[in-house]
Amino acid sequence: MPLDIFTGTILSAFPHQVNSIAVFVLFV
Repeated sequence: MPLDIFTGTILSAFPHQVNSIAVFVLFV
């Protein structure tokens, strides 16, 4: 499962705010 598809699924399944928090956690 390519990372792009996984990321796209998250973007579609979760609100932008929740996704932003997830990205923040990934970078921290």
